Amino acid sequence: LRTVRIAIDSSAPSNLVVILSEKSSGGKIELKPINVLTIERDNLDTAKWSNSILYEQVLPGGDYAVTFLFNGKIYWPVFVEVAYGEAPRCKNHVKSIGIVQPPLVPDQCSVMAPSLSPDISLMASRWRHLAGGVKLVPASEEGFPFGNDPLVATVDRTSWVHGLAYFLDTRCLTQIGSTIEISMKIKLKQKKDAPAYCSSTDTSGDALCPTGSLRIMQGGHNIATLHHVAVIKGDFDANSWNVLSGSFHITRDIAAADKVMFYIQRLRPFVNMFLGNISIKMVQLLCDEHLEIWNDVEKGTYNGWSASGDSVLKRLTTGAELQSPWELSSMNRLEWYWGMTKKLDKIGCMKIGNIYEINAKMRLVTTDGVETCDPFQIHLDKRSCPTISLITIGGDRPLGNIEIATVVGPYKNDDWNGMYGIFKVTEEMVSAQSIQIHISKAWKNVDIVVDISTITIKLATPETYGLTSCSTNLIKNWGAEIGDARFWKIVGSGSIQLSRGGVQPSSKWSIRHVDRTRSSDGLFQFIDQSCLTVGSFWQ
Repeated sequence: LRTVRIAIDSSAPSNLVVILSEKSSGGKIELKPINVLTIERDNLDTAKWSNSILYEQVLPGGDYAVTFLFNGKIYWPVFVEVAYGEAPRCKNHVKSIGIVQPPLVPDQCSVMAPSLSPDISLMASRWRHLAGGVKLVPASEEGFPFGNDPLVATVDRTSWVHGLAYFLDTRCLTQIGSTIEISMKIKLKQKKDAPAYCSSTDTSGDALCPTGSLRIMQGGHNIATLHHVAVIKGDFDANSWNVLSGSFHITRDIAAADKVMFYIQRLRPFVNMFLGNISIKMVQLLCDEHLEIWNDVEKGTYNGWSASGDSVLKRLTTGAELQSPWELSSMNRLEWYWGMTKKLDKIGCMKIGNIYEINAKMRLVTTDGVETCDPFQIHLDKRSCPTISLITIGGDRPLGNIEIATVVGPYKNDDWNGMYGIFKVTEEMVSAQSIQIHISKAWKNVDIVVDISTITIKLATPETYGLTSCSTNLIKNWGAEIGDARFWKIVGSGSIQLSRGGVQPSSKWSIRHVDRTRSSDGLFQFIDQSCLTVGSFWQ
């Protein structure tokens, strides 16, 4: 015998019929709830995220299925979480239970958060709270200008972790690689109804803006957390409605989960949040050669870019330092690893083995004016140039961090400098829950200014510079014919200059290592190690 506990969303109707059947014998029993959530449907304790309608049964070995019926028809209660008690010593015990699901109606997953009618109850709205309470507020009470549907609001937040939660229909979360898009209007108010401010670019402190995250659960346990799937877009206006939006793609963990919760928190205590025009939907991911990075910086938004550490991200809009209308500056960098970060939105398009090319333009600034760096050195010090790294996130922790682009030398002090690199998609990347690019590694107290409009990550073509083949030359940019020294680094002292002409009569350029002080000083570059198989011969 083994105990089985089944939990479903507390929005299920009170007259729901739950049938447990054993497939081989045809035996059936009706399960009854073991808790009393169905008595007071709009009680705040009932609306807490952790409260579900529970069923429990001790079962012998067998092949079981559970069917939910409402008014004689198969019903789906948003999620069905099945947890098993300790397995007995005997081998013939129940190991799994099938759940009978009604078919999805057309376009059902394109509206995963249905509109709230004016007369809807709190429980039927499916919005829950992470302590701090939840209520539905008439749109007219808050002067909401975008429609008449009720707003979802917190009641009495006294902690950073208090917030709002919404369980997603797990039937819509089974197609790995599909994208779910989230968008809503949000306004913050202090207890005395005064407007409350937050900073969309701060990463710590009292000015933090709320963010949306995912909690992914299976068998009664949290198996992963995906942070910051929805963030405030643009500069926050305390006196108006702002946009909280983002997206996530369905991973193996999400597809295997029996319970997935979207929740909003990370806001200072004693400030309440109001949500309206809520949209959670599956979207058709349009895959082309580009992994989109930016699109709205020129309209005054940061479009998902954020600062890392305690640095500050600023959009440069006026002043003599402005050279492009799309500049973002990572300032107050007290550590070399602080910088700017952006989540990739289209990682569902990435396929193992695909090769991408990344380009960007940057410059360095300090309080003393224009700063320089040495793109050819590999050691981290005051001469270091920034790099672009790709960070894969699994659950709530980084899985990997690889450098995918570096500054192209020689460095130009009074101009924009290119960043360039190529990388190959790995199994780790396609299985990650999110992927970020991170621009950092310039020395501390140096501002990194990036022209966001120049950042592109696109599929490599046969003409992509730096591609190599195990059947040809492993050296990238061997003749510097592109007119720069990308991919080349220096061991020891000196620098790299380009000289006109080369070994071949048709050569336009050659690379020259100048200012060497030791016989061991020289040039090098990293090559594709996968080509160096046992027994292979190179010359």
